[in-house]
Amino acid sequence: MFWDTFYDLCKKNNTTPNAVCASVGLSTATSTHWKNGVIPNLKTVSMLAEYFDVSIDYLLGKEEMTVEQFLIDENMVVYRRNGKIIKEKFTDEQMERVVKFIKTIK
Repeated sequence: MFWDTFYDLCKKNNTTPNAVCASVGLSTATSTHWKNGVIPNLKTVSMLAEYFDVSIDYLLGKEEMTVEQFLIDENMVVYRRNGKIIKEKFTDEQMERVVKFIKTIK
């Protein structure tokens, strides 16, 4: 569960597990351990949660990410996720998917 969430966050942030590990001061081999099912200690999970700007519970798969508000302007989406304001630039194709999603939750 941890690995899947961690890997998805890496993809969403256009980075790799090894790059994230190196960025937070961990050995790049550490990500291989996680891929094989090892769960990192709380200090490491906390560091990674801060790096990705998500909660520890989300990173551990104990809560889903919530999106509270949207603002769309020329392929830029500004929204509040888990109490933090996020700004993301999307491709035209991604924007179509975002708009479809928003219409389904209205």
